[in-house]
Amino acid sequence: MLRQENLNQYENTKQLHRSVKTPNLRYNDSGWTIKQILGHMIDSCSMNHQRIGRRKQNAEVSLPGYDQDSFVLNMRYTEMEFAEMLLLWESHNNILLKVFSLLTESDLDNSTFTLKDGTGKPYRWWIDSYFEHMQKHEKQVSRILKASNSHE
Repeated sequence: MLRQENLNQYENTKQLHRSVKTPNLRYNDSGWTIKQILGHMIDSCSMNHQRIGRRKQNAEVSLPGYDQDSFVLNMRYTEMEFAEMLLLWESHNNILLKVFSLLTESDLDNSTFTLKDGTGKPYRWWIDSYFEHMQKHEKQVSRILKASNSHE
């Protein structure tokens, strides 16, 4: 099951990133560049792919967490082509959207993912969180673009 607002969020984020002319912009010296934000969103997509893909093996899934700053640094996104990164993010999300749309109500409510504190959250919660996370970074990129006046 996939809600329309989630599809809308993906489309909005995709269109915003497609409009970026200067992906190495950042809001401040200590923040990520737009390119690094997109790299982080690729990491997030990959993590969610793992969560969903492993749900059928066990009713409850527990995966190691990850240090997002280390991932972004270690992946060296600043050295990659933005267009290639965007294509990967879009393609991976298109697969996730299809997978999300095929989940049953039972899948969404009965399969859980365990948080670091040991509590379990149903997949419905994780899917909603994924799109909330996407929205957070859409706003972050918009703020960078507005501050730089490089967005038309």
